[in-house]
Amino acid sequence: MEPLFSNTCIYTMSVLQEMNRALVSVGYRIYCVAAAAVFFVLGLVYNRTGQMVYSAIFYAACAFMLYMVSTKASSTAKKMYKNYQKQYGSNLETHLFFYENEIIGSTKQIKGAVKTYYTDVTTVTETANLYLLKIKSKSVIVAAKNGFIADNSEEFRGFLIEKCVNAKFK
Repeated sequence: MEPLFSNTCIYTMSVLQEMNRALVSVGYRIYCVAAAAVFFVLGLVYNRTGQMVYSAIFYAACAFMLYMVSTKASSTAKKMYKNYQKQYGSNLETHLFFYENEIIGSTKQIKGAVKTYYTDVTTVTETANLYLLKIKSKSVIVAAKNGFIADNSEEFRGFLIEKCVNAKFK
């Protein structure tokens, strides 16, 4: 049986950064910004009372929380990229085959294949260059928009909407 869609994705640094930016949770962002706001207000309060050491500590904590939220995606991408380079000596390359009832995925570097059913997809996130399919096991299937083998990529989003009935689309 021939797959309906075939996709190849090479995990370059830019792909990993785009993927991680899209996957940083809204809850994490809200938590970091809220904590930064609280630390900033505490810094102001201690500054007004003349306790400059405490004020500086809270301002530093505010800056740290803002730094964490702004660099989370890129630092995770860098770690993943270094890991792939160390482990495989190159960028990880995945091959995805989308059939009527399942997705079969394999990598160029690791022998073997993994089967996933569309009913296991919980979230589909579309970015500028990627489709990210989160599955129940907390893994992510990454399909590059420019990685489709046949010239049918414009039909893929509709296909996902039809097949991934349990998924939220972002």
